Amino acid sequence: METKLCTPGNLTNSSTSPCVINDTDIDYSYDWDNYEARFVNNLRNFVFPVTHEWVLISAYFLVFILALGGNVLVCYAVLRNPQMRTVTNYYILNLSIADILVSLICLPITVVFETSETWFFGNLACKLIPYFQVVSMSVSVLTLCAIAVDRYFAICHPLMFKSTAKRAITVIFSIWITSFLVPIPQAVVYETERPIYTKNYIYLTKCFERNWFGSIQQKVYHIALVLVIYVIPLVMIIIAYVFICRQLWAKIPGSYESCDSKKNASNGNSHVSTKASESQLKSRRKVAKMLIIVVVIFTICYLPLHLLNILRQFSFFDDVVHNTRSSFHIPFLIAHWLAFANSGVNPIIYNFLSAKFRREFKAAFACCFCCRDTKHKRGKRGHGYHSSMMNSSSVNNSKSYCNTEQMNMSVIRNSNANSNYYV
Repeated sequence: METKLCTPGNLTNSSTSPCVINDTDIDYSYDWDNYEARFVNNLRNFVFPVTHEWVLISAYFLVFILALGGNVLVCYAVLRNPQMRTVTNYYILNLSIADILVSLICLPITVVFETSETWFFGNLACKLIPYFQVVSMSVSVLTLCAIAVDRYFAICHPLMFKSTAKRAITVIFSIWITSFLVPIPQAVVYETERPIYTKNYIYLTKCFERNWFGSIQQKVYHIALVLVIYVIPLVMIIIAYVFICRQLWAKIPGSYESCDSKKNASNGNSHVSTKASESQLKSRRKVAKMLIIVVVIFTICYLPLHLLNILRQFSFFDDVVHNTRSSFHIPFLIAHWLAFANSGVNPIIYNFLSAKFRREFKAAFACCFCCRDTKHKRGKRGHGYHSSMMNSSSVNNSKSYCNTEQMNMSVIRNSNANSNYYV
């Protein structure tokens, strides 16, 4: 039987007789180096953010500015003014420190990883970044829980429990210890891994949990984690604020009297004591409203992330893994953004709902611009003695005003009972 040379026609026609390929027709000059370059270029194009991801990157950047700047202002306000160092404000300070931690360490790296789907930061960072995210989340929710419990005893059972700054610092220290211990398993199991087809390149390197003994242990841990750092604290917070609201809003105006006000009433100062008790009631209501809003915002911001993580543990997204950027990737991007946005929202809440924080924020900005103007004026020449005396006089007047304001505030505080609870 004669063997024919293969042609395009008889290569596709199974009815033809067998044929052989002519070696001279094969092109052995294929540019494999160019193929590799095109492969790497395709990887880079895949890693580079697409249009909607640039929108999210801009949103992440806005959150970063708000969270970092706002929480630094909160820390400055509490630490600068001794009158702001109340028990509740110590907890708020702790909340701001946790938000600064997550903004500086976790947010930038998370946005790079989520938009590029590539872990560029090595195996050690792969263990530490998810660990610190859970630490910050735990500190935030446990601090909110501590505030709620402290408010509950201060308002509902004032004689059973005396809240002091020393006790608050002890609670804060315990919160950090607990928060550092809870996510230790995550630091152990997180590892980086490169796909087989990109072994020689960093692109598409993943950072994920890969060292669990089994899927059951992994699911149990994540369910327990959500219960410990989300569900149980929020249930305690809700119960505490229900009792607080009943105590504060069920009272008839004028009937909310402390021990001091009753003592003053027995001495004939009934009008003054009633005014003081009403002022105390209004102040506590404002604080309660602010803290309830903070808790509600926290609950809304972290719910999607916890829900998606639980669904992922039960393989809910396995069927859509091939459609990564639309069905699987974007929900996690938005959920992470909401969690980080919570860090930037809190200072805004303090500014709008607390007159004292608002005053301290304004003072911080005024001090910043004042210092800048002072340096600018020092650089200029030709100012006369009269000008310098006028500046000195204005500074002295402003100091006198501040001292007067502080004196008035101290008088008001002394007229109210349990003033260390006010924000």
